[in-house]
Formats: sequence, structure tokens, C-alpha cells
Amino acid sequence: MIKEPSPDLSPVLRNKELMSDTATDNKRIAKNTILLYIRTFLVMIISLYTSRVVLQVLGVEDYGVYQVVGGMVAMFAVISQSLSSAISRFITYEIGSGNTERLSFVFSTSRVVQLVIAIIVVIVGESVGLWFIGSGQLGLTVLADFICGQFA
Repeated sequence: MIKEPSPDLSPVLRNKELMSDTATDNKRIAKNTILLYIRTFLVMIISLYTSRVVLQVLGVEDYGVYQVVGGMVAMFAVISQSLSSAISRFITYEIGSGNTERLSFVFSTSRVVQLVIAIIVVIVGESVGLWFIGSGQLGLTVLADFICGQFA
């Protein structure tokens, strides 16, 4: 946030005050950038180490299943977050405009859209999932054997 200089200062003092604020802001930006790089580096090291440990504990086949499931979860998280942000934007806009009828319509429509997407995901997931596991595509018979062995 830019702070306006005091009006009773001379033009030279006003410029100095603005420049010192700019220098402080630049230092803060540089510090935050360095900290973000350090954080990224630490997260990368931790994820490389933990993936090695998980691979060693699960084995090659189960680690592959773990990666497939993790990828699906990440994909649905991105879709969910995108949908949530879009709905939030439209609802917030209608709250700001003060039109309660339109707000009710947007809310109802967003619930219907979420319900339809959930139904589609369940139908496609069940159909494709059963085919994917049952037909032995990509070695996922290991998963079927694992599930049958765990719950038998």
C-alpha cells in the first residue's frame, strides 16, 4: 500500500519520503522472493526423499497404483477448486449488486451444476474403473488381486 507524503512537507522531502517507501517495498519483495525460493527447494528435497521411501515400502506395482490414484485425486482437486472459485466469483458479484433474485438463481444453478458433475463422475468412474481393473489394462490386475486379498 502506497503511503501519501504529508502535504506540509517541501517537494524535496516529499520525494525522499516516497523513495524510502519504494526502497522498503523493494527490500520486502526481494526478501519474500528469496524465502519462496528456499521454501520451494525444501519442498522439492522432502518430496524426492519421501517418494523414494514410499517406493521402497510399497514396491514397484503398488507404487504405480499409488501414483495413478494420486494423479486422479490431484486432477479432481484442480477441477473442484476451479469450480469453487468460479461459483464464488458469481455469487460475490450478485451479492455486491444487491439483486437477491439473481443471487438465488446463481446459487441454485451452481448447486445443479455441482450435482450433475458429481453424477457424471460417479457414472464414468464406476464404468471405466470396473473395466480398467477387470480387463487387466496397464497391469492393474495387481490392484484387483490386492483388493480381493485384503477383503477376502
